Amino acid sequence: MLSGCTFAAPWWIASADLEHDPRVRRLFPDPVAEGIRYIAKTGIYPINHILVVRRSLVERHPWLPQNLYDAFVESKRAGESELRTDAADYVAAGAMTIAAGDPMPYGFRANAHVLDALRQHSLEQGLTTRLIGFDEIFAPAMLDL
Repeated sequence: MLSGCTFAAPWWIASADLEHDPRVRRLFPDPVAEGIRYIAKTGIYPINHILVVRRSLVERHPWLPQNLYDAFVESKRAGESELRTDAADYVAAGAMTIAAGDPMPYGFRANAHVLDALRQHSLEQGLTTRLIGFDEIFAPAMLDL
């Protein structure tokens, strides 16, 4: 699904013109309106991306999850003005607030309710056969963030 954002990939990332590709279409005609409706209904800002690291890599390099988290936090800080612009429609509709802090926080603690809904939906939709424990899928230190 494409959001309302325009994608500008850095030179080192292959890019595709998804806005004009006839094989790609939006799931919702007005993704911002749908996002606002969903937030109002659930209190959840829909997560579009999540980073997964192989357990074997974390076992070999226990510092890796924290360093990746720190790098993404710094990247987000560098693009804060863009983030606020992207959130403007949601703020105007009262679906989120910037005054209260970060409208799209990173970290487990700030997103535990979203991740819990994700694992509940995974179970309900038959993607998992049981409710997966957070300690099974997150590096222990990441649960404290």
